[in-house]
Amino acid sequence: MKAGCRSFWTISSLFLLSLFVSAQATPTNSTGGQSAAQTNSPVALQEGIPRVVKSSGVLKDADGHPRIGPVGVIFAIYDKEDAVAPVWLESQSVTADESGRYNVLLGSSKAEGLPASIFSSGEARWIGVQAEGQAEQARTLLVSVPYALKAADSDT
Repeated sequence: MKAGCRSFWTISSLFLLSLFVSAQATPTNSTGGQSAAQTNSPVALQEGIPRVVKSSGVLKDADGHPRIGPVGVIFAIYDKEDAVAPVWLESQSVTADESGRYNVLLGSSKAEGLPASIFSSGEARWIGVQAEGQAEQARTLLVSVPYALKAADSDT
């Protein structure tokens, strides 16, 4: 039963993280301003908590100029900042605005979304972003939101 509770709280933590990131993000996203529910993505149609995480960033070309319009991007989650192999990988087409900013729902390209097992160990995870034709950007540590930290201690 504890493993089931831990999975529930892990997924709940991801949901809270996505809400926090959503509140901080710019309004432009990979679906032209529509939410996942409006685009009828497979994850949006599932019952319960969506297993997606909103993420945002800036895409620039090799000369430092913003990439604009649709761009193919590979998103990878790693268990170490310098890991060679990711624990999860997804390719998506994002739409970058005139400043190169984009928003994306990680896990939205797969019906099952993000596997809960990625975060069940309680260890740090790093995200890598690689735009088509470019090297992977510097990896970023995925961080918790305050309520997710409290949820981790709910088994006691």
